[in-house]
Amino acid sequence: MAELARRAKLRRQTVSKVVNGHTQPHRRTLDKISDALGTTTEVLTRPEPGPEADSATDRRDEAEILVEYFEDLDATLREVAMAFVTGLATSGSVEAATHVARAAEAIAQKRAGAATAAARRPRRRAGA
Repeated sequence: MAELARRAKLRRQTVSKVVNGHTQPHRRTLDKISDALGTTTEVLTRPEPGPEADSATDRRDEAEILVEYFEDLDATLREVAMAFVTGLATSGSVEAATHVARAAEAIAQKRAGAATAAARRPRRRAGA
């Protein structure tokens, strides 16, 4: 969530409240979040299908939507999203999945920091 908040230029608490359904966000907040995720506000606010819809079709549609979302994410956000989904699937708990995603985000940030540091180091010349 920290990465999403940074990309959306919103406070982390604001993003957390929106994601967890604890607030009804303003249109401008939704626009910032959808821009940060590389999608549209309409996709984010699309109502969930009702019980009368065919569940197999719904799952296939949801899977296609998720694939589109994942394809638009950079490697770090993809890793965090996968960690969250995996945590949710294995634990059945949003809290546990959030914990797993935060751990993945921390690992990804460390990797990015290490890669940046390595890129800044002067290269040795061959034969030196």
